Amino acid sequence: MQRSSTSDAIVATSLAASGNTASAEATDSDRFHVQEPNVVHDDEFWYPDGSIVLIAERRAFRVYRGILVQESVVFRDLLSSGLPQPEGTPEIDRCPLLQLEDSAEDLRHFLRFLLCRRHFVPLEDPIPFSAVAAIIRLGHKYQVDIAEKEGLRLLQTIFVTEFHDKPSIVDGHIDCDWAEMIPGPRPQSTSKPTIQYKQRDAITAAKLARLTDVLEILPTAFYVCCQLDIGTLLQGNGTDSLGQSDLITCLNGRDALSCANAEATCRIFEPPPRSKWFHACNRREACRAARDSIFSDDDLIGSLLLRRNILMGWQDIIESNGFCDVCDSHLSERASEEVQRAWDHLPSYFSLDISPWNLEASSETE
Repeated sequence: MQRSSTSDAIVATSLAASGNTASAEATDSDRFHVQEPNVVHDDEFWYPDGSIVLIAERRAFRVYRGILVQESVVFRDLLSSGLPQPEGTPEIDRCPLLQLEDSAEDLRHFLRFLLCRRHFVPLEDPIPFSAVAAIIRLGHKYQVDIAEKEGLRLLQTIFVTEFHDKPSIVDGHIDCDWAEMIPGPRPQSTSKPTIQYKQRDAITAAKLARLTDVLEILPTAFYVCCQLDIGTLLQGNGTDSLGQSDLITCLNGRDALSCANAEATCRIFEPPPRSKWFHACNRREACRAARDSIFSDDDLIGSLLLRRNILMGWQDIIESNGFCDVCDSHLSERASEEVQRAWDHLPSYFSLDISPWNLEASSETE
C-alpha cells in the first residue's frame, strides 16, 4: 500500500459517492461534496459537539476533526484546509461528511484507540484480535504511527520471535484434529492471553506482516496457518486470504513440518547407540515394550509422524506409555531438545531468512 496516495484515494471515494466524475484534481471545497446517504448513527461514536461525520458502510461516526488532524498525517493533509463548504453541500447537523472505504467495525476499533485507549489495556478480558488488526491496518493507512506500533506490539505477544519453553501459539490455543487421536491430556495455557484470537487469525497476521514489512511475524504466523484445515488455508478466514506466494509457502511448509516431525519422533524414541535401552533403566524390557508399542500402534504412529504441530512436543506420549522414571527423564530431555531444534529452524521451513531469530537462544550461547 502506498501511504502517500491515501488522501487522494479518500478524495476520489468521496467524489465517486457524490456522482462527480470529474478528475481527482478536486478543490478542497469539492472533497466533501457527497450525497447524504441513508446512514445509521453509531451508538458509540456520535458526539453532539463533533465537527465531522465519517461514514463507513452506511454507518455514521460524528467525531472531532481536531483529533483526527492531530493524530493522523493523512487526515491532517486532507482536513487542515478549513473545509470551505460550497452552498448546497450535504451535511449532517451542519457537519461535513467524509465517506471512507473502511469497514464500520475497523473504524470503530480505530476510533476507540484514538479517543479512548483504555479499550486497549487488557484488564478483565483480553483484547479482541479484530481490534488489534484494525488499529494496525488503519494506523498504517492513515499514518497514525502510535496506533500501528501499539497494534504490532500486541500482535507480537502472540506471534513471537523468542522461545520460552512453549510459545503461547501452541500452549493450549490451537485445536487440531490429530490431538484427539493421541492419548493423554492436552497442554493447557496457565497464563491469561493478552489477545483473544483463533487459529484462523494467523492468516490476517501474515497479511499485516506483509503490509507493515514486519517480517519477523511470519514464521509463527505461517506455522499456525499450517495447522488450519486445507479449506480455510485455501479460501481464507472470511476477512483475509493469503496471497498466492504466501499460500504456496504454507503448502510447502506443511510438508516440511510433517517431515521434521517424523524425523524428530524417530530420534526421540530410538534406542541409544551400542545399547538395547537406557543404561540406568531398571525395567529395561518393560520400557522397550512401551517404546515398541508406540511404533506398533498404526493409528498413533500415523498421527505422530504426519502431524504438523511439531512445537506441541511429545510429553503427553511419554507420560501415557508407562516408562520408568529414568526413561521418562531421558525421553523428556530428548523431546525438549527436539522442540527447541524445531523452533530454531522454524523460518527455514518456510524459506524465510529472518535474522536474528530466537534472540533468547542466541544470547545464551554467547
